[in-house]
Amino acid sequence: MTSWKLTSHRSLVAAVICLGAAWFFYRQLVLPVQAREKDAQSKIAEFLVQIDSANKELEAMQSLKDRASLGTAELGRLRGEGRDGAVMAWFPMRVQQAFAQAKTALTSVRLNTTLLAFGLPGCERTYWQIVAPCEPARHGIAGVLFAVNEIERQDPFVRLLDFSVKSDPSGTGNGVAEMNFVVLAEQLRSAADSSAK
Repeated sequence: MTSWKLTSHRSLVAAVICLGAAWFFYRQLVLPVQAREKDAQSKIAEFLVQIDSANKELEAMQSLKDRASLGTAELGRLRGEGRDGAVMAWFPMRVQQAFAQAKTALTSVRLNTTLLAFGLPGCERTYWQIVAPCEPARHGIAGVLFAVNEIERQDPFVRLLDFSVKSDPSGTGNGVAEMNFVVLAEQLRSAADSSAK
């Protein structure tokens, strides 16, 4: 019976030693691997947040790039469509044509000022005043409004700023329509500027 107890005691001690060794190896091998795995998962989560942020920035950049290409196309259209020479040459002719088409008289087309177009290199804004009589026999105000509409319809870079009708100071009973337009156009370079390039 003692040998059975001794064998059982030895088996118990061996089992405890094996359990202790297993726990030791578990703490030394498995727990660090689990800690590294947890650390790696948190770093992956951080990287996913950074990737998501970078994707949003790329989408914003693509949106800006698309808007810039639309602006470039519009500027190219501005530089090419029916605008031969300086704005001082083609805009008064375009106004005369619109008023002739409306069968309305035109008193004057006057350039008020020219300013560089902020944010649009190579472009300028010109401000114009147009004066026309509102003669009832020649379609009155309706003819003037038709001509104004035709001027704006022909070119998206021509805008009416203000419109007013005043009584004629000569006392004829007719009115006088005064309009102010702004035109965005390509700034023409002088011969000296173009030879410098």
